[in-house]
Amino acid sequence: MKNKFIVGTRTSKLALFQTNKVILELKKNFKNFHFEIKEIKTKGDILLNQTLDRNLDKGFFVNEIQKLLIEQKIDIAVHSLKDLPVENDDSLKISAILKRDNPQDVFLSKSKKKLNSFSKDQVIGTTSLRRKAQLLKINPNLTIKDVRGNVDTRIKKMLNGEFDGLVMAAAGIERLNLNNH
Repeated sequence: MKNKFIVGTRTSKLALFQTNKVILELKKNFKNFHFEIKEIKTKGDILLNQTLDRNLDKGFFVNEIQKLLIEQKIDIAVHSLKDLPVENDDSLKISAILKRDNPQDVFLSKSKKKLNSFSKDQVIGTTSLRRKAQLLKINPNLTIKDVRGNVDTRIKKMLNGEFDGLVMAAAGIERLNLNNH
């Protein structure tokens, strides 16, 4: 019987955190099994200049990993559920879902200003259409631009002045212990 499993995941700190969390849960039930992480770059990790809401393949962040799973080059794939296409390959199954972390969004800013006091010349970064709509409801004067990259990259862009603030998932900030921003 096989006791070593290769777990495919993206290369970001957040993906690796999530993958290690999955492995810890698996080890609770399969104490004699060994798990090896294989880091995989996806199209979504490489094409950082494209916005996520336009002309992108379904599975932009998962296709390369899914292909390796189908080819049996990895045994398990760990994804963020939001990255999976609604329709998936019939040969693949979602076998487990971890308990949900904090579902809220957070606003990060270099200043202590509130969102409703930002002016048009200040730029807020986010990638989500839902977040954009919510932000404009709070303050119709906001200038909102897409921000791509992993959590660290997005925060660096803000700290370097490319954005005056960011709206991101609280869970990602908490998982990476970046609550001080």
